[in-house]
Amino acid sequence: MKNPYTKKSSVFALLQFKMLGFLLLIVGILYSFSNILVGLSFTIIGISLASLSDGIQIDFENRMSRDYMSVLWLKFGKWHKLSEPDYITVFIQNLSQGMNMTSITSNNPSSDYRVSIIGKDDSQTDAGLYKKKDVALKNAEMLAGKFGIKYIDKTNPKN
Repeated sequence: MKNPYTKKSSVFALLQFKMLGFLLLIVGILYSFSNILVGLSFTIIGISLASLSDGIQIDFENRMSRDYMSVLWLKFGKWHKLSEPDYITVFIQNLSQGMNMTSITSNNPSSDYRVSIIGKDDSQTDAGLYKKKDVALKNAEMLAGKFGIKYIDKTNPKN
């Protein structure tokens, strides 16, 4: 595997681990003034937690993909064989987060552009989530070129 396609998620789902990491980093720095071993331990654990991220990798040569979890520069995740790709699709993914408190209700909608690889067996492999349409289309075009297939823009409601 020379240079796999890598799409890091824009926001790590478990934000509380990052916050805990930054807290442990601060505690580690403060402890290092009194006990260097304890301070160094807290600092290493804090940096590791603060650097957590996740994403997607695609290996074009071996036709494999994986969802990975990253700590510092190390990526962990199991590789899965991609089914024979048929086409790439770009579509709008609408999400909504509802928040309720006693008599106050709020709803936060958001829209992102999702790129997916659709297999000939109708399987779907995620290839990333993007905030901007032009970036999603550019990546879909690049993926389609690598696999030698077409991409379909489903972001226009008239299609």
